Amino acid sequence: MHLSRLISLTVNGSRQALKLAFIKMKFGSKIKFHFSQYGWERGTKFVVSGGQKESIVIGKHNNYRRYFQLRVMNGGKITLGDNVFCNTNVCIVSRENISIADGVMIANNVVIIDHDHDYINGGYVSAPVSIDEGVWIGANSVILKGVHIGKRAVVAAGSVVTKDVPAYSLVGGVPAKVIKTFELPDRES
Repeated sequence: MHLSRLISLTVNGSRQALKLAFIKMKFGSKIKFHFSQYGWERGTKFVVSGGQKESIVIGKHNNYRRYFQLRVMNGGKITLGDNVFCNTNVCIVSRENISIADGVMIANNVVIIDHDHDYINGGYVSAPVSIDEGVWIGANSVILKGVHIGKRAVVAAGSVVTKDVPAYSLVGGVPAKVIKTFELPDRES
């Protein structure tokens, strides 16, 4: 049986907990999140379609601006750590696995996708995407399949990331290349 489910959230004030509870009832174990979210603004969407293995896991104290969208299909999985910020119109789409660690900041109009179309053989080609803690992704950037972005890296606005990004580096361009490496002390709490 083909499952296709869509929920659009219009979150405002005190209704947030009720809407999150409704999402949990609708999707069951496919979506896991904490009720201590800072905010999900109008137009936030979750799309789960395919079989039975799709999942979305959302950490604590995250903030999502208008028209934020998570989409998992055909066994895909999306995991968002704690204290993740996504600005307006961010779209994250998974057919395999996208993992975003704690403290990642994603600017407006960013697309993160773990698959491409296979025009020769038909279907899709997928590879996991992993974004380590403290990464900053600039506006209008695109993160493509198979990419690992290292700890505290910065992706410049308008970049298309097609290859791994080393930790503590600044990348930019189409395709993105290392512009600079830097050292930041890790803060231990």
